[in-house]
Amino acid sequence: MNKRELEELSIIFKALSHPTRLWMVEQLFEAERCVCEFVDVLKLDFSTVSKH
Repeated sequence: MNKRELEELSIIFKALSHPTRLWMVEQLFEAERCVCEFVDVLKLDFSTVSKH
């Protein structure tokens, strides 16, 4: 990989480093979801979940 590709991957991995984000990505691989489903499960504000 060249430097630019490594930098792009670094950004992606940084974003996924938060456990909540990683869990959300896992859920999205299983099925299509809406923010409201994550809000209900995580017991967080809509704006907080949208940020993730």
